[in-house]
Amino acid sequence: MFDEVLNRMGASVPGSRGIMIVGIDGIPVEQWVAGPDVNLDLVATEFTNLLKGSRRNSRDTGLGDLQQIIILAENGILIIGDITPDYFLLFLLDPAGNLGKARFELRKAKIVLEPELTL
Repeated sequence: MFDEVLNRMGASVPGSRGIMIVGIDGIPVEQWVAGPDVNLDLVATEFTNLLKGSRRNSRDTGLGDLQQIIILAENGILIIGDITPDYFLLFLLDPAGNLGKARFELRKAKIVLEPELTL
């Protein structure tokens, strides 16, 4: 089921490089990659702590629960979206990838994945 959701997302968003469901502990659940040069494990490891801190900062400053983090970098765009308190999605795009479509697909995926990942 998870692989179907990720495959659909990757196929529908121009510029998709990789998508991963990750536990808040940094352990991957499922992933889709466009090619062998994409290392989502490294991305998940490096950005899990950023997500944890950003969640806390969002609540502490009164902004409420964090929904997404978007990182625009020279070689790509990374979107981190919450699914549940214990799981999140990483979506890696080419620098010219379709950010709006990717954000929309993340919101749709959350609706499908949340019941499956809620304990």
